[in-house]
Amino acid sequence: MSTVAVIHSRYSDNLAATAAISIETGTAATGYPASQVADYNAARPSKLNEASGAWLFDMTTAKSIAIAAIAHHNFQAALDVRLQANATNAWGGPSFEAAFTIPAWRADRFPGQPWLDLAGLAGWGPYRYWRLVVVGTNPVPLAVGDVWLGSTLRRFDRNVQKDHQLGFDQPRIEHQTAYKRLRTPLGTTVYSFVGDLDPATPQTAQDVFDWMLDAAGRPSLFIPDGTKNEASLYLHTQSAQSMKRHYIASNAVHLDLIEDGRGLEPTPSPL
Repeated sequence: MSTVAVIHSRYSDNLAATAAISIETGTAATGYPASQVADYNAARPSKLNEASGAWLFDMTTAKSIAIAAIAHHNFQAALDVRLQANATNAWGGPSFEAAFTIPAWRADRFPGQPWLDLAGLAGWGPYRYWRLVVVGTNPVPLAVGDVWLGSTLRRFDRNVQKDHQLGFDQPRIEHQTAYKRLRTPLGTTVYSFVGDLDPATPQTAQDVFDWMLDAAGRPSLFIPDGTKNEASLYLHTQSAQSMKRHYIASNAVHLDLIEDGRGLEPTPSPL
C-alpha cells in the first residue's frame, strides 16, 4: 500500500456527546431514543419510525464543528443527507449546510461510513444548533449508530509508512465433535488498522500518546486514509507503556487499532 495521511479526532473533541439531543423531525422508535445517536456505541442505534427526518444537537452556546462523521447507518447509497447549523432553532434557511456523500454498501452488508471536513466551507463558523437531516426518502425507516461532531480535525506531522495493513475479521462461533461441525457467523465484520508513523518526531509521538490517553479505553474517530470517504470509531489495543517502548527502540510510533461498534445490520436493509 502507498503512504497515507491519517486523520483522527480525540474522544474529548466530540461535541455531539455533550449536546442536548432530540428528534427534530420524525418520531423515535420504541427502545431507540435520540440519545443513542451519540453514546459511543454504534451498535446501539437511534431509530426513527420514518424514512426521513432529522436529529437536533443543541450545543447550549455557539460552537464550531471541524469534522463530522456518521458511524453506521442504514442509509441507501447517494441518499440526500446533510449537516446543517443555525444560530436559532429554525430551519427554513440554515446559515450553514454541507452534504454527506453516502457510499455504496459493501459486500459484507455494512454501509460505508462518511465524513466531512467542514472548516473553510461557505458559512462555516460557531453555531448553537446543529442537525443531521435526511432530506431524501430512505427505503426503510432511518437508523443511525453514532454521529461524531468533532471540534478539531487532527493530522499527524508524519504519514503512515507504506507497509501499513487494513485488516478485517468476521467473528463466528465454531463447535466441532466427532459427528458434526457447526459454524455460526455472527453477521458482522470488524476492521483493524496496523501501521507505523516513521520516522516519528517527539511531537508526533506525543500527539499519538495524548490521543490514546484522552480516549482512556473508549472509542475515538479514525480515518485511515484522508483521501477516502471512510471513517470509523476505533479502539487502541496497545498500552501506553508498550507504545513508548516501541518508540524508544525504533523511533517509530506503532498504531494497532480495532474498530468498535460494529453490529448495525438493518432489518430490513436497503439492499
